[in-house]
Amino acid sequence: MNRKHQDTLNRAFEVDTSRLDISPTMFQEATDHYRAITGLLCSHGLEADIMPYGSFGTGTVVRPSTPEGTGSFYDLDVLCVCSGIDISGTTQESLRERVDGTIEDDGRYASKVEESKHMCLTLSYAESESRPAFKMDLSTGLSSPKPHMEGKSHTEESVELAWIKPDEWKASNPKGLCQWFNDENLRFRAFGFAERKRRIFEKHRGFYASVEKVPDDMDRSALQRAVQVIKRSRDVFFARAKRPDDAPSSCVLMVLVATFAKSLPASADIVTILDSFVEGCLAMRETSGTTRIEVPNPAFDEDLAADWSPKRVEDFFLWVEDLAENTSADYGDLASRNAAYDAIMGKGSSLGLEDGDVFAPAAPTAIIDRPVRPWRPLVWK
Repeated sequence: MNRKHQDTLNRAFEVDTSRLDISPTMFQEATDHYRAITGLLCSHGLEADIMPYGSFGTGTVVRPSTPEGTGSFYDLDVLCVCSGIDISGTTQESLRERVDGTIEDDGRYASKVEESKHMCLTLSYAESESRPAFKMDLSTGLSSPKPHMEGKSHTEESVELAWIKPDEWKASNPKGLCQWFNDENLRFRAFGFAERKRRIFEKHRGFYASVEKVPDDMDRSALQRAVQVIKRSRDVFFARAKRPDDAPSSCVLMVLVATFAKSLPASADIVTILDSFVEGCLAMRETSGTTRIEVPNPAFDEDLAADWSPKRVEDFFLWVEDLAENTSADYGDLASRNAAYDAIMGKGSSLGLEDGDVFAPAAPTAIIDRPVRPWRPLVWK
């Protein structure tokens, strides 16, 4: 790929992922809501701590790709960890009744409760003039530290999630996984951080009083933008195949992207990180074959792809090949380049815009030439 095309791709990815990202208004409103719910639960005698996890907790949210003519909403995950409750003296149902029931009975939230599902309580917030619609999935659990889980990170954050109908305690570590990704992102985030925050402030002057008032959690590094591009590509590809339920989870993609980016410098741009993801996945296929892959959770003793069927693994690699072809396409004519870009990001992309229509990157694009490396098993230190 020549330098000019790589620069164009990076600018286009930056623009389009910012359009798909959570807005400052939604970020603040969602934060205010889960903090208010924390206060509500505490006022009813529950020692509760609520925090974002998943894409909301790692800054990799993207608006879902939905069929034309239907509405779309953001799906935000939050975790409620209750303290002071002995797991041996309670049941999943009773814990969920205390948490879900308190929220459902409160006038501020009764109309927003969509359903109390097996894994979580869903609150739905309708579209407003200042933001799109979003849903907040509240998972509830008890702290259950796993200090002796060898080779894993942040195991002190492990929990037992209360799942109902059928009832079961589900051991997991969603907060620890977020912290692992955020740790991996630290060096990418530091590169160009001040300039990116300045650009956020310039874009949202009416919302923030100064650069200092822009929350750090609204910043997006090249690593976070790359995860967003990859998630969008996944959504577009599997929607086109009319099999969205077979798409790889965001959790799997986040782990793979951050793992394969470990060898990259902090200055790596979005395209370079995408290349490392594609290279790592295709090398993994050479080692593991096309019917089975393993994606160890770096914060818990589990394989994130344990339930994948051979067909799902095959489709995963077909998508990776499609992404590889479209990101490396260096077509001479604009129409062909735009078609390749649309295959990644969906129709209505930014690639065809003139340079003056998109803002410049925070730092010069880093073009890194690396030979394909033999894939090695995923190991976290």
